[in-house]
Amino acid sequence: MTRNQIAKKLQEIAQSHRQVRTAKVVRADYFLNNEIKDVSYPAVWFTMNGVEIREKAKIVNVIVTVADIIHHPENQNRVMEVQSDMERVADDMVAQINWDKHGWDLVRSTSYEFFEDSYEDELAGVTFQLQLEFPFVYDACDLPSDYELPNGNFVYINTNRFMTVVDFIVGTGQPMTDGATDYQNNLLTVPPFVFIGGQLLTYQTRTDRRYVSHNANTKTITVHNGGVLDGEHVFIII
Repeated sequence: MTRNQIAKKLQEIAQSHRQVRTAKVVRADYFLNNEIKDVSYPAVWFTMNGVEIREKAKIVNVIVTVADIIHHPENQNRVMEVQSDMERVADDMVAQINWDKHGWDLVRSTSYEFFEDSYEDELAGVTFQLQLEFPFVYDACDLPSDYELPNGNFVYINTNRFMTVVDFIVGTGQPMTDGATDYQNNLLTVPPFVFIGGQLLTYQTRTDRRYVSHNANTKTITVHNGGVLDGEHVFIII
């Protein structure tokens, strides 16, 4: 998913909440100081923060702010009440974002910070940070570049750095037989490297040759544009 797709999905999640009346993806200071008249409360806004690469994972950091108007800011009990209500909405956001069908894994550890601020309106609520994790796996076919790797078209992978999921020759009694397209293994929690007949399959949709897709829920890889052939060597590593 691109940064823009992630932002739109988060906004859609917040807009679907029955208590939220405004949801935007924008810098929090701009949202408050420049668009305050366009906001109906309670409101949720997402600030897209930095991105980290950690080995085979790409981490997208998002700051979430949930706010409502304090109608009687001099009443500290009212401030606490608004903050408590927004905490419940924040809990709902975390739960919905954590759903395993979005295409990311949510790093569950976070902390809430409560605020009470004076802008054009008196606001109170909660802010917290989320980390969304995506697999960071690619091969030469996924890279839009004319740069030629050393030794022509060969891509060298040090398999000693990876764990072998399976290594077999297609045929009767093997995990995949002639014409099969799916292979399931409980180790396939992340997209693996898939070699068939000595060729590394790409996760990019292709029309000229076979490519592969991965389903983290069923822990399955699927070969597209034709299944495996009898006698082919299948080698899968993560």
